[in-house]
Amino acid sequence: MIQTNMFKQGLALKETLQNSSKLLLSDLHTFTKQAKSIVLLTLEIVSGKKRCNISTDTIFHLILGSDLSLCIVLTILLDVHASTFLLSIPVGICIGLAVSFVYYKNLQDKVESAGMLSAELGVKGLHHLLGAVPSWINLTDHERMQWLNMIISKIWPYLDVQICSLVTDFLDNIIKEQLVFRELPIRRVDIHNLTFGGRPLQIENVHTKEDTGNGLEMEFSIRALDQASLSVFVQLGHGRSTLMCYHVTNFFFTGRLTLRLMPLTKTQLPGFGAIVLTCYKPPKWGFSLSGPSVGAGIVKTFLDLILNIVISNLLGFPSRLMIPIMKNNSDVIDAFARLNSHCGVVKVKVLQAEGLTATNIFGKCHPAVELTTDGKYKAKTHWKRNTLDPVWKKEEFWFLVQETTYQGLHVTVLSTSYYHLDSAGDGLRAKAIKRSRRTDVIGRCIVGIHAVAKVVSQEVQSWYPLGLGHWADPGGCGHGCGRIQLSMTYRHLETLLPREMASSSRGIITLRVLRVSHLSKGRSKPVGKAVLQITCNKEIFRTRGIPSRDGGVSHVFLFIRICEFNNVSYEETSVKIKVKERTGSGDVYLGQAEVPVSDVASSIDVNPVTKRPESGVFARTLPLEDTAHGEVSVIIRYIPYFWT
Repeated sequence: MIQTNMFKQGLALKETLQNSSKLLLSDLHTFTKQAKSIVLLTLEIVSGKKRCNISTDTIFHLILGSDLSLCIVLTILLDVHASTFLLSIPVGICIGLAVSFVYYKNLQDKVESAGMLSAELGVKGLHHLLGAVPSWINLTDHERMQWLNMIISKIWPYLDVQICSLVTDFLDNIIKEQLVFRELPIRRVDIHNLTFGGRPLQIENVHTKEDTGNGLEMEFSIRALDQASLSVFVQLGHGRSTLMCYHVTNFFFTGRLTLRLMPLTKTQLPGFGAIVLTCYKPPKWGFSLSGPSVGAGIVKTFLDLILNIVISNLLGFPSRLMIPIMKNNSDVIDAFARLNSHCGVVKVKVLQAEGLTATNIFGKCHPAVELTTDGKYKAKTHWKRNTLDPVWKKEEFWFLVQETTYQGLHVTVLSTSYYHLDSAGDGLRAKAIKRSRRTDVIGRCIVGIHAVAKVVSQEVQSWYPLGLGHWADPGGCGHGCGRIQLSMTYRHLETLLPREMASSSRGIITLRVLRVSHLSKGRSKPVGKAVLQITCNKEIFRTRGIPSRDGGVSHVFLFIRICEFNNVSYEETSVKIKVKERTGSGDVYLGQAEVPVSDVASSIDVNPVTKRPESGVFARTLPLEDTAHGEVSVIIRYIPYFWT
């Protein structure tokens, strides 16, 4: 019975193997046909007789059939048991998955590496890859200055008190001068509790310029951190009841400060003769004022004026603040003379304006135009009544130019609430009107002088858009507030002829005092600090006290800026230079020198900057009057108002 069952099982197994063999042979036959057709098709494609048109399904079936056929052949040849075959399937799957994982992981790493290598890395990319950018890598022209900001934040608490004391003294002197010269209803202004906070400023970046001649020029982007504050005590009248206290907070400042070390020297430390500071573009600033409402508007206007003098007039181009390191070096003296010299004069005609902004209830305005090239001397046209399209006639002005590349003409269109201002006179009624009037800015623009300087002695007439943006905005002052038409003519000072000096009835006087020598002794022996008072065309310029460096023999005024007097009469005006000694009880008169403007205009002396004789240059040493000794060395220049 058992043998019969085994015989039956053997027959069944034999039939199963025969059927499997038949299926295998049929699969092999089918696989052979597909392989043969693929080989023939491949040969035809390679030979160019047929185009490749194999579908994805055909390739998949080919791979699957070859895999199954290989497994069956190996199973028969190796006489693999069924249980072993079944166990090998999951093992093979695991091995295949592991190999696939390694392959695709390697492929992914290659793709990421290739992507990183092909990317254009910036500062953030280097920070991501390296963790920190090395100091020797510079990706832009402007280098960040985190290390310098860290140093400033560490040492500033130790310097805050001393610097605030110096700034307070400096502001007190400017405030006293402005209270004397300005007609303001303020009797006294005192500054107290000035502080710049724990971290006064942030240096955003620095850019070193190349090819600047005999000097090194660096441009710093500076931003104040709104931590400065001070208290301002203002006395508006007589008595303590008019004394008020205001608090200035949230002071902000942004700008680009240019620092130049010049001239460079190889024989003396620190390797440069002077430090020159300026801002080629006007900086932005502002502050918040809190305190009594009475007089707040006047106080804010006065503080704006002081900030404008300190920031714009001292550092705003073309003004440059020079700090001499080697005061006796001839190269430093020549460099200062070049920095403060003028290269030309520009004549500006204000012709007309269109589309101005209305400021009154009738839809009109009373406009006038204010012009300046340096922020110090400002010329203004006559006021026009009730018009948005004013036309001016014979409104011509002349301005000195120090540098044609960066310097520009600042044009401001104003509108007043009182249109009879020009004919009001100088009486009490006129002063009351001038103090009570409201003047609004309805448009401004900057006109570059470089375009006019390219066509010397030729008139350039053009329209310029007006806007209400800041002078330092990247796109200028903007547009949308109308436009103005100007006519401009530029002349080099070297091209002015002697006949033009005599034919012009008015012009500009520039004066530079070199030194005062051999002064007679005043109250102190020898003379201590010498002070100059220069008068021309009813304008007065006073210098600070200059001590003597050689025991009272001479007082050097080389590093005092050039005096400028505009609209000077050729025949009726003279230049007076009074020399005084500054003492604790007041200034003592020592002597004076006087030069008629006509003598300056007819003189042809050597210009110390160009080293050539030029018309209208008066470089002499003058004896002092009203004293037995003393002389003053000056360089005076007359620049006529040319008409062509």
